[in-house]
Amino acid sequence: MNDFPINRCPEAETGLANENSSLGERTAARNPVSVDNDWAQALNATAVVSETNSQGIITHVNNKFLEICGYNRSDLIGKTHKVINSGFHPPEFFRQMWQEIQTGSVWRGTLKNRRRDGSCYWADTTITPILNAEGKIVKYIGIQFDITPAKEQEEELRNSQGRLQKLAANVPGIIYEMRLGADGSISYPYISKGLATLCGLSEAELIADPGRLRGQIHQDDRPLYDNSLSASAASLTTWWWEGRLVLPSGGMKWLQLTAKPEQQPNGDIIWDGFLIDVTQQKETEDALRASKQKLALHFQQTPLAAIEWNLDFEVAEWNPAAEIIFGYSREEALGRHAAGLIVPEFAKEHVNRVWQDLLSQQGGNRSTNPNFTKDGRTVMCEWYNTPLIDHTGKAIGVASLVQDVTQRHEAQAALNQVKEDLEVTLAEQTAELRKSVAQLREEIVYREQTEEALRQAEEKYRSIFENAIMGIFQTTPTGEYLNANPALARIYGYDSPEDLIGSLNDIGGQLYVEPNRRAEFIAAIDKYDLVADFESRVYRKDGRIIWIAENARAVLSPSGEVLYYEGTVEDITKRKQVEGALRRSEERLREKALREAVLNHLTEQIRQSLDLDTILETTVQQIRDLLQIDRCYFSWYRPHRHQPSWEIVKEAKHQTLPSGIGIYPEVTVWSETSLKLEMLRIDNVAAVSDTSLREFLLAIGFQSLLSLPLQTRGGELGVLACAHCSGARPWSESEVELIRAATNQLAIAIDQAELYTQTRAAAVAAQLQAQQLSQALQELQQTQTQLIQTEKMSSLGMLVAGVAHEINNPVTFIDGNVAHATTYFQDLLSLLTLYQTYYPKPDPQIARFAEDIDFEFLMEDLPKVLASMKIGAGRIREIVLSLRNFSRLDEAQMKPVDIHEGIDNTLLILHHRLGDIQLVKNYGDLPLVECYPGQLNQVFMNILANAIDALDSHSDQGKITITTSIIHPETGENRQHHPTTLTAAISIKDNGPGMSEAVIKRLFDPFFTTKPVGKGTGLGLSISYQIIVEKHRGTLQCLSSPGAGAEFLIQIPIKPSN
Repeated sequence: MNDFPINRCPEAETGLANENSSLGERTAARNPVSVDNDWAQALNATAVVSETNSQGIITHVNNKFLEICGYNRSDLIGKTHKVINSGFHPPEFFRQMWQEIQTGSVWRGTLKNRRRDGSCYWADTTITPILNAEGKIVKYIGIQFDITPAKEQEEELRNSQGRLQKLAANVPGIIYEMRLGADGSISYPYISKGLATLCGLSEAELIADPGRLRGQIHQDDRPLYDNSLSASAASLTTWWWEGRLVLPSGGMKWLQLTAKPEQQPNGDIIWDGFLIDVTQQKETEDALRASKQKLALHFQQTPLAAIEWNLDFEVAEWNPAAEIIFGYSREEALGRHAAGLIVPEFAKEHVNRVWQDLLSQQGGNRSTNPNFTKDGRTVMCEWYNTPLIDHTGKAIGVASLVQDVTQRHEAQAALNQVKEDLEVTLAEQTAELRKSVAQLREEIVYREQTEEALRQAEEKYRSIFENAIMGIFQTTPTGEYLNANPALARIYGYDSPEDLIGSLNDIGGQLYVEPNRRAEFIAAIDKYDLVADFESRVYRKDGRIIWIAENARAVLSPSGEVLYYEGTVEDITKRKQVEGALRRSEERLREKALREAVLNHLTEQIRQSLDLDTILETTVQQIRDLLQIDRCYFSWYRPHRHQPSWEIVKEAKHQTLPSGIGIYPEVTVWSETSLKLEMLRIDNVAAVSDTSLREFLLAIGFQSLLSLPLQTRGGELGVLACAHCSGARPWSESEVELIRAATNQLAIAIDQAELYTQTRAAAVAAQLQAQQLSQALQELQQTQTQLIQTEKMSSLGMLVAGVAHEINNPVTFIDGNVAHATTYFQDLLSLLTLYQTYYPKPDPQIARFAEDIDFEFLMEDLPKVLASMKIGAGRIREIVLSLRNFSRLDEAQMKPVDIHEGIDNTLLILHHRLGDIQLVKNYGDLPLVECYPGQLNQVFMNILANAIDALDSHSDQGKITITTSIIHPETGENRQHHPTTLTAAISIKDNGPGMSEAVIKRLFDPFFTTKPVGKGTGLGLSISYQIIVEKHRGTLQCLSSPGAGAEFLIQIPIKPSN
């Protein structure tokens, strides 16, 4: 096996197959083995695939893996991936990766690996754990894609950005970006540092007020600035402008602006440009221009012949004076050798020696030679020769100034002939001759100075012309080259400037790829006088096409007529190639980033909700907005209706189109394609071969269609479709990939929504059942508590009743005997009184005994003792009666009772706890109230006991106020007269510390108490609330606030309904 195999084992089916749910969904209706083979072949052809066991030992790699890493399969099997570890990633990176995949999670990231030859490559890596049926990891499958070129492009892009930043920081000017809005507004999104130095204006000031820079332009230069900007915006050609800027200080600078425009999708235009100070350059150019003009005038007007020779002793320049002296026009002389032009045969040897001396810089600067003219005459010439030396010290030519001295030579010969004749008159004419000689010498000195200045200027110009790395040219208005330097010939692929000039006699037709480009070039020069960075495509001599950038101007005659065009040419082919490659790379990266950003945004929008309608609505709207199409909709396939059909449930459409929501009959081709989970892509509906599908789509107004099906976990089939109705619209691959990815995400979201809905329903049912069980438990607990309390009260009542009964018997006995004892005592007292009356002097022993027992006090105090015993027995009888009334063992049913009696009985039982507490009773005139008296007494007991507990911990004088009244059902007013109403109100109020709002809210909750542990169960008020509200259908309220005491209000019906 060379490539990644098809594994149909259970581990693979539950692992790799499940990892890619979309694969499983799309292949549900096809042969599994065939589909897996297709996928495996595609995977092996494009991806680097490896398989390891659960310990990370490599068990299989495909051919793509061997191809990219350079190893043999035997080098890798049985090893770990450390074999290709580049050392770029730290150990912690791999530890975290292993921790993640060992949990069963899929890991995705970027790895830098090392090939066998030591070179490295980048890979986009996905590692998928494969689980067996028990959920245990049995192996890992890694899938990688080589992204080395993209990484290198990213590195190159970062380097380019760094170079740009460095360039912006070091250029002698500023780099800027200017935006011209569709509404005519101007802004500066980017300005490099140095604007204040250049223009006297800070970057912040210009950004805040973009019009300030234009406002500082000299008013004479402002029209050219506006026109050049408008022309660049209209033609999207390079914007070039040069003019004066008035500084805020009053000074003035010359600035030069060069910027390249780019049209934006929204209609805005952005110029990326460069602004520099050319003041010094302008001053130098003006001086140089003046110097050149003077030199040109001198060259044209000097009476001396000015001739330039190349190294081959051929004429390179020939002025009008040379034409006059030698009879040859400039065109006739250019390029001709001196020997065949003006040097006679007998003088050639001498002239050659002079030439060699000049080139070797060893003499030959001045000589007098006979020369030929065009018409065959011999003229005597004085030659002032200067070798032209470049910056390296090498001779590049010779410049000569020539004076025709034929007449002087002939005069000298004549003088020699007539010397003897003149000797007589020599003395007479000596003074005149000396004067003529002096004038001649002055003229010679002047000419020599002129020749030297001309030579230096010409040398400088020629050196620049010949050695420039940029092409330099002069052309006629009709499109012929007048002059060209070697650099221009090299750029165009010619052997020499002469070869170039001789080969191109129609520049517009022969040189430029676009036939009208030369005309546009000339039109731009005529319009703006000067053109900078005029980019064009041209043919080289060998037929190759290159990119050039031209800078040129027109040279005018005094009358304004164009004499010729001159300028420079730069080969920008490599720059254009780099720009094109970078632009394409940026477009691909931008498109990929945009697609991923849109998909991520769409995924985020989809997954922000688990509501199916919201998910579908968000998806179709987002996709329509992104692709700018007429319709995007989602439909479900309904195969179980009386006729199979499609139901469009959500759509996003152009506002002018009618709604497509509804049910549509199925179209066989479309349905069959969707049931196979295959995409339907139609760029032009009119070209569809299937008649039924074409007619259906045209009937609903579709011109283009892109349909991608999906299948939910529940087996439902849906379609996400994009349609265009205003015309045919081809679907790009990036759009198809985006919609496919969106469909996958939508399928996941729909499954999640359905799962959430099911989970939600189950949770609601479980919650409802839990609430019912909780309520039942609470009621059971309350009932149990009530039964316990009832049983306790019953036991207490039985105890109290028993105690009362046991006490009542002796008390009755004592009370009854006290009455008899009082009678007997009164009889005895009467008897003793009679004894004292009739026997005033008793026996001394009796008298002593009477004194010992204090007989007088005993006679006075014993009645009081008997009376107090009578009162005590009565008090005991009252207590026993209260206990019996409170227990009410025989009162389990409702019966009319006196509420006041129940309150008094309760107070009697609590009398020992009242202590210093002041008790105030404001009893109204209540009738008998039908109630459960025992349970109602329990309520009074709980409330009064809590009030006493609260006052015990309070430092102020305690006070409890009990008020009863009748509440009229219609007015709610308290009535003190006999009622015709049905509600009895009992208020028990204390002046204790009060309670907070939080305590009041929980006051009647079971087991809630504010008392210390062991002093309260938290059930008293809860049971009281149940007794009043549930047993008596009344109300129990607590009104309290911290520091203001507490008031409990009890309201129960006087005669409750059945």
